Amino acid sequence: MGSLESGTLSVASSYDGTTELITNGTFASDVSGWTAYNATLTHQTDSIRVGDNGTFSKAYQSFGTVVGKVYLITIGVKTISGSGAQVHIGAQNPAQAANNDNILLNVVSDTGTFNFTYTATATTTYI
Repeated sequence: MGSLESGTLSVASSYDGTTELITNGTFASDVSGWTAYNATLTHQTDSIRVGDNGTFSKAYQSFGTVVGKVYLITIGVKTISGSGAQVHIGAQNPAQAANNDNILLNVVSDTGTFNFTYTATATTTYI
């Protein structure tokens, strides 16, 4: 794959409508709250860059969810290089699985803001 530079990542609970569940989803000053797997994470201007270090490079974090509840996901993609990038969400720990349960965004060259919904299948969800 390639590298992804994301400007925003937001997950909010649709059943209460207001709770932001992602830590540092605006990447205002750094990439704290995100874990690298086979990748180099760097801070760009108000964004995170996930540099490809090999197979299944990724940045991820977990957050608490309620099984059966729907969550609203907003992803802002600024740039993509290489052969593309993907955004996954689900109950599998990304460090223990090649991919997660659901592909939200399978990007080759598109940038912009993308909105999705996700129904939780576990009390801990990874994105």
